[in-house]
Amino acid sequence: MRHEDFHSTWQVFELMKGAGVDPNSTTYGFLINRYRRSDNFEMALKLLFEMEERGLDPSLGTIEDILALAVRRGHARLALELAENFETGSVRRLNDSTWVRCLIAATGTLYVRTMRLRC
Repeated sequence: MRHEDFHSTWQVFELMKGAGVDPNSTTYGFLINRYRRSDNFEMALKLLFEMEERGLDPSLGTIEDILALAVRRGHARLALELAENFETGSVRRLNDSTWVRCLIAATGTLYVRTMRLRC
């Protein structure tokens, strides 16, 4: 995704705030999805934390997208912590396939660390 695309998205976001329109979970989900599609885990995570600070809950799809991105970027432990945090604070449950991806990534990370220690 081009820088200009993100710039125009943020302009709309700022215009909404300036007009007194508070962003909701859908707005944040849209922004997070744009960063997820460009593989920008840091910005997606920043927006997730910002929305939670505002008392907004991410949709199940939004959190699962962030978890998939965390796993893909090699942040298995963080993905597990985010997954546990989500389920602790929500009545919704992650899909089994999301948990499996997180656990496989965590197992792979543990295996690599164990092999390094042996060498």
